[in-house]
Amino acid sequence: MKHNKQQNGFTLIEIMVAMVIGIVMTLGIFQIYFNSKDSQDIVLDRTELVDDSRFVVEMMAYDLRRAGLWGKTNNGNDLYNGSTIKGKAIDDVKAALAGANDCVISNLIGNKGYSGKDLGWAMDILRPVFGVDEAFIDANGFPYSNCITGQYFDGDALEVRYAGEAIPVSNLDSNTVYIVSQGQHSEVFFGGAPAQPGNAIEEGLGVGGLTDPPVTYHKYEAVLYYVSSFTDGDASSNDGIPSLRRVSLQTGPAMVDEVLLSGVEDLQLQFGVDLNIDSNPATVSIQQYKDANNIKTGAQEEWGAIKAAQTWVITRSKLSKTDNTAQTFVMPTKSVTTSAGDYKRLMVSNTVSLRNIAYANQK
Repeated sequence: MKHNKQQNGFTLIEIMVAMVIGIVMTLGIFQIYFNSKDSQDIVLDRTELVDDSRFVVEMMAYDLRRAGLWGKTNNGNDLYNGSTIKGKAIDDVKAALAGANDCVISNLIGNKGYSGKDLGWAMDILRPVFGVDEAFIDANGFPYSNCITGQYFDGDALEVRYAGEAIPVSNLDSNTVYIVSQGQHSEVFFGGAPAQPGNAIEEGLGVGGLTDPPVTYHKYEAVLYYVSSFTDGDASSNDGIPSLRRVSLQTGPAMVDEVLLSGVEDLQLQFGVDLNIDSNPATVSIQQYKDANNIKTGAQEEWGAIKAAQTWVITRSKLSKTDNTAQTFVMPTKSVTTSAGDYKRLMVSNTVSLRNIAYANQK
C-alpha cells in the first residue's frame, strides 16, 4: 500500500516577509550601534576637552609659581646689579640674543630700559611676570610679531621669567643662557660657567676659590603664552584651527614657538596687586585684581608688586555638532558668546599665588 507523503515549505510571501523583518532588525541593530558610537565619541571628545584644558592651565601655573625665583634669591634688583658689577654679563647676554628674535618692545608694554639697555622681552628681568592686554593688542597690534612663527588670534599674552631646576656644571652648554646662584646672590650669564656670581665676589663670599655657601647653576627660563590663529602650517597657509602656543628661550640661543594645545580660542588674564608693598613688604595683601592695561608702569611701577595671577582659557572640542547649543562665557575681562550648531566649548580658570616675586624697585 502506497503512502503519499506531502512536503510543506515556505511560500515566496513568507520568505519575503522574513527577509523584511530581518532587514528591519539588522537596520535597528546598526542604528543602535551608530547612536552608541556617536554618544561615545561625544563623551570622549568632551572628556578630552576637559583634560586638555586643565593641562594648559596647569602648565601656565607651573611657570607662574616659579616666576622671579633666581636660584637662591628672588630679588630682581640684586640679579641685575650683580650682572653689571663686573660690567659685561648683561651686555654679553644681550649680544648673544641679538640674532635670536628677542623682540625689543617699547617701555609702554614691557622691556624696562636698564641703563639704556633695551634687552628684549626675554631678558626683562625686573618683571618676572608681565602681560599684554587684548585691548592694547587690538589698538596697537601684536607686539611679538618679529619673535614668533605663529599668528595672533585673540586674547591676552603672558610673559614669565625664572631660573629652572639646578643642573650639574658639567651639563652646561656654551650656547645657552643660565643663572649662577650662591647664597642670596645670583647672576645671569651666557655659556662658559663663572665660578661665582659677580656680586657674591664683591661681598667676599668664597674668597680664595671657596664656595660656601655652595654655587648652583640653573637654565634661565623665559616663556611667552599667546593664542595663535592656526595649529599646523604657517601665516600664509594653515589649517585655521586656533591654538595656545608657548614661546621659550632655548639653546642656540633661539626662540622656540611650539603648540601646547589645538582648539584654544581665548586667553584672559588678571593680576593681583599688593598696593601696600612699599609700606609693608613682608606681608602679602592683594587689594585689587587688574587687567594688564591697568597696571602702572614707569614712575609708579606696579609689576614688581604682582602677588597673584588669574587665568581663563576657552577651548573648543574637535567635533562640530549641529545639536550643540549656543554658549556664553562670562569673565571679568569680557564675555564670549558662541554660535549654536557649532563646536562644544569649555572655559577653565585658575588662580596662582606668586610666592617668589619680591618687590623690584624700578622707580
